[in-house]
Amino acid sequence: MISEEMLNIYESVASLSNEMRLSAQYYNLNRLSELELQCQSYVNQASACIATEPAHALAPQRKLASLKIIMSNDRAIRNSLEPWRMKIDRLIVPQNNRFNPPHKSNSCPC
Repeated sequence: MISEEMLNIYESVASLSNEMRLSAQYYNLNRLSELELQCQSYVNQASACIATEPAHALAPQRKLASLKIIMSNDRAIRNSLEPWRMKIDRLIVPQNNRFNPPHKSNSCPC
């Protein structure tokens, strides 16, 4: 059974995920990080949430709608950040060293 409190948590996370998507699209990584912490707070609340009162008849639809929003925004966040992450990887790891660790030679360089 889903409590009203739990539904509110799902809806709050869905709203936060929309803000996270916008932050990712504009590469506002500081704001994205702040929102991730807020999201973690809701996850912690959900872990402690116990269904004590019966939920409304529309509870499953509300939960599903929130989950669809969260998943859609998660995909958009990853799509926004993945090209950026790949650019960073190319800057950090030189092309000639990528996936090719240096080989040790048997001869002494001294």
